[in-house]
Amino acid sequence: MSALKKAIRLLILPFRIAWMSVKVVGFLISSVLCLWLGAFVAYWVALTFSYTFLPDAWTEAMWAWASGLYDRHLWFRVATIAPFALLVGLPFAFLKDGRTPQERRREEEERHRQLNDDLAAQQFREGLGLPR
Repeated sequence: MSALKKAIRLLILPFRIAWMSVKVVGFLISSVLCLWLGAFVAYWVALTFSYTFLPDAWTEAMWAWASGLYDRHLWFRVATIAPFALLVGLPFAFLKDGRTPQERRREEEERHRQLNDDLAAQQFREGLGLPR
């Protein structure tokens, strides 16, 4: 039995390594995305703070630094446009057709009623011993 357990462990080991690699890569990607988002939020907070409390020269210096990065690096352009596109575009993804909330509620109730009728018919057929 011990040899069988060792053989199974040796067979499963590559799959465990692959699964752990997938988990590590996912963690690294999510960490980078969180750091990226945190950096932009920190920059937005710093810019808001500088507008409110700091002299104009400091705010202009922050804008100059950011616009220099924007001009020189494609990754910074993508990283600045992507959050804006998500902020503007995501609400449109959740828009439905031109139905009113009452029409949506009526359709939802009709789906529930149909589902309940189907379930009742299924239970009735099972009670009579009829096939599905």
